[in-house]
Amino acid sequence: GIPIKRYRAGDYFGEMAILLDQPRSADAVALTEVDLIAIDRNDFLAVLRGSEMLTRLERLVRVRDEGAWELFAKNSVLAALTSAQKTQLQMYLSPLQAGDTEVLWRAGDVPKNAYLVDDAIVTMHCPEGELKPFTSGAFLGEVDALRTGGHAPSSAFVTQTGKLFSIDRVDLTRFFEDNPGVYLSFLGARFVE
Repeated sequence: GIPIKRYRAGDYFGEMAILLDQPRSADAVALTEVDLIAIDRNDFLAVLRGSEMLTRLERLVRVRDEGAWELFAKNSVLAALTSAQKTQLQMYLSPLQAGDTEVLWRAGDVPKNAYLVDDAIVTMHCPEGELKPFTSGAFLGEVDALRTGGHAPSSAFVTQTGKLFSIDRVDLTRFFEDNPGVYLSFLGARFVE
């Protein structure tokens, strides 16, 4: 078969099959000697029942089913994340269908979300002028304003109806606190492609 993902110590797989109650979508093959812990479906669900982690995993399954993993591959920074970092960030994403002219944030406002563009097109107005339209795989957000709760110097709006994934400022901040090296790649950014 064709390798899809590579896992390292601490990574996990099979959660989608359990949560969706469907057969697994791929085979896992060890390239080296490895120790694994197998957890059956009922024990897995019992441990997570009523926890925030179950909600996050359910969101992760939905987001992956909608193609977020493939979008990460189109982004130079997101593609370089480890599997664990990609999984963590995807747990915070929420799919969003956005219409033409929908405002994502306005200059002067405190932004609430950052966005990963799927099949929508987004235009950004900055103090320096209008930037080229952003398409599939672009990560957009006033990162400094999101982290500090400050005012956005730019505006962003949808110019072609389509799907985005949003991440709220609290979850984005949590992700950056857990991954300070990744935060450095976003420091001062409005977009990362």
